[in-house]
Formats: sequence, C-alpha cells, structure tokens
Amino acid sequence: MRTQDQQMAGSCPECHQGSIQCSHNYFEEGDLRIASWEHRCNECGFRETTAIRSDELEEEEKANFDLCPFCQRRSERN
Repeated sequence: MRTQDQQMAGSCPECHQGSIQCSHNYFEEGDLRIASWEHRCNECGFRETTAIRSDELEEEEKANFDLCPFCQRRSERN
C-alpha cells in the first residue's frame, strides 16, 4: 500500500514570504513500513526531509509514522 498526503503548513522560516507544503509519503508491505516527510517552500525552495523505516527501529523504540516531526500535524492518509 502506498499513500501520499499534502497540506499547507504555514509560512517559510527561511524567506518569510512563501508557504511551506508538508508532504507525507507512506509505504507498507508485509512487516515493512516507511514514512517520509518533506517541508518545502513554494517561493525560495527551502526544504527539509526525514524518513522512518520500521526495519531500522530498535525494538524498544516507538515511532509515529503519521505525525510530522517538523510541524506535528497528523497525516490524513487513513
């Protein structure tokens, strides 16, 4: 299963003129889950990204695949 969710997430912290688009991509197959998050400014191109993979987490680690680490919004993939 693959899903993608995009929402506007406020003004750009770099240029203060553009808007940040928050993008969430989610992939699930068997036991493997991957979530990637991207914040990108539509004006200046500022960009920050991160990804979480279930096969790279320590057993005691808990990851929220549906919560953006940059703006704390919940994905609407469900």
